[in-house]
Amino acid sequence: MAKLTITGIDDFEMKLSKLGNESERIARKAVYEAAGVIADELKKETNNLDDRDYFFYGNEKKESFAITDAQKQDLLNGLGIAKFDDEYGVINTKISFGGYGSIKTKKYPKGVPNLMLAASINSGTSFRRKNPFIRRAISRCRVRAQNRMVEVYENEVNKIVK
Repeated sequence: MAKLTITGIDDFEMKLSKLGNESERIARKAVYEAAGVIADELKKETNNLDDRDYFFYGNEKKESFAITDAQKQDLLNGLGIAKFDDEYGVINTKISFGGYGSIKTKKYPKGVPNLMLAASINSGTSFRRKNPFIRRAISRCRVRAQNRMVEVYENEVNKIVK
């Protein structure tokens, strides 16, 4: 009768156990790092938004891409990464423009919501031409973010499994 002897199975089992205990931490770190890549690209794209002053002459309505310097600064100040959402074992986070702008109006006494301002720039309004800066930023860095997630995951797993 044949006999099979496996050496080191206890070490392998211990490494798998450690990896199982650390899997959520590793996943959160990888998602956070990828979100950072996307947030940095979104910040660059927001900085590139046209902030030249524009005026309306008389009753003539002209569409523009432009936003004010204050609106651009409000978007940059409000850009952030939300807390993690762990739903059914899937870890997510959101990158968004939170808070309110510094320009207060009668309709918005706290200031114009930054998320609404970003959506109006991205999708366009009756007085602002569509400028899909969010889509451009995400398209440009999607592969980089995915690669960063893989890199962080592999580094963390290699630290545990050595």
